[in-house]
Amino acid sequence: MPEIQSTVVLNLLNHTDSINFTPYPNLLKKFWKITRYTLLGILLLIVFLWLAIQTTPVQNWLAFQVTKKLSKDLNTTIRIDKVNFALFNKMLLEGTLVQDRNKDTLLYAGTAEVRITDWFFFKDNIELKYIGLKNAKINFQRTDSVWNYQFLVDYFSAPKKVRSSKSIDFNFKIVDLENVSLVKKDGWVGENQIIKIGALKMDPEQVDLNKKIAHIRTLSLVRPEFYLYKYAGKQAPSDNSNDTIEVIVNDPSKLRWNPEGWSVRVNDLQIEDGLFKNDR
Repeated sequence: MPEIQSTVVLNLLNHTDSINFTPYPNLLKKFWKITRYTLLGILLLIVFLWLAIQTTPVQNWLAFQVTKKLSKDLNTTIRIDKVNFALFNKMLLEGTLVQDRNKDTLLYAGTAEVRITDWFFFKDNIELKYIGLKNAKINFQRTDSVWNYQFLVDYFSAPKKVRSSKSIDFNFKIVDLENVSLVKKDGWVGENQIIKIGALKMDPEQVDLNKKIAHIRTLSLVRPEFYLYKYAGKQAPSDNSNDTIEVIVNDPSKLRWNPEGWSVRVNDLQIEDGLFKNDR
């Protein structure tokens, strides 16, 4: 009997050793192989998209899609001829056109360039290293109480949100304008203003929008022109005979040309071939 029992146990052991468990390791190997190739494919796709975005044709295509959607949403024409930007610190736009609802030119900029702090969206202190605008014209006009740019204000106005205690500080470095004009025709009030700048170069010392500080180290203007023309507007005159005229007295601590609450200072101001004209 002992011999028979030992023989049965030995046979059971031999039978167990013959069981094949190899399919499970093979499944794990296939799973990790598929996962590895999938992750590698995703990584290569990200690298390809990153490199593609750096090319001018892809950037122009993206700009075309954005302006096409904006033109449709705003029921007007918005166009950018050429785009060149580097993620995430530089942007160059050429041939930017924005029309108002009457199909008149609201904004045209031959060249607009901005250089900003690298990876600015991760930082609290954002520095606009360079702002350049060349061969640009801005046209504001109205014949009633609504300006021709109001539809842009309405479209981009975001709902009010609770502001966090943590604010972002903006700082400007170099502002460079060349051949820029602003035409403001106010047929409602009866006043037209034309501002033209042949060239402007500004080197700010400190610009803090939160603290309302604008201290400019140097400001150079070449061929600045300012035209003022007043006429009878369409706005009905006030019938209130109790209207009073506010008398403003110069106060060294509250200079009139400083906007309310702002501290504006220019250390070195240079004007070359300036012109002022006032017509009634």
